[in-house]
Amino acid sequence: MSYLIKLICIMISILPETRLFKFKVFLLNLCGFKFSQSSRIVSSISIVGTAKLTVLDGSYLGHFFKCYGDGVIRIGSEVDIGPEVSIVTGTHTVNVDGGKVAGEGRCEDVFIGDNCWICTGVKILGGTVIGNDSLVAPGSVVKGTFSEGAFIGGNPAKEICKLKDLYNKK
Repeated sequence: MSYLIKLICIMISILPETRLFKFKVFLLNLCGFKFSQSSRIVSSISIVGTAKLTVLDGSYLGHFFKCYGDGVIRIGSEVDIGPEVSIVTGTHTVNVDGGKVAGEGRCEDVFIGDNCWICTGVKILGGTVIGNDSLVAPGSVVKGTFSEGAFIGGNPAKEICKLKDLYNKK
């Protein structure tokens, strides 16, 4: 199956970047992913591993979107994901008893709520839950659980404030 995924990702990369969205969705759904027919995929998607990827209604995946690992990735409805965003579900336990620090490998799932905006260059690590109506600032490295309506940013990312507080200031 991984060869089929790679082949389809290559095919998508040669299609017009902002056209043929339904055809791109059709191709990815052939691989067992669950993309809504109204989701939009720009060129150059990369999927490494056997992630259980679900993308709901009206969501947009920007240029060079990447996901790695074998965990569950659920992207809610009307989510905008900017260019060069990566989602990684694979990680390791940390071995502090001597020897190799990267211990046994494991997967942690990622859930992105509805109506979120994930800006350019964000890295989302396994074990992350982003609440509905949230915005993740460009270049952030995100791990953890974030509440609804949050403005999230930094490395490591933290909730900076509520979006309503940020944009309702006079």
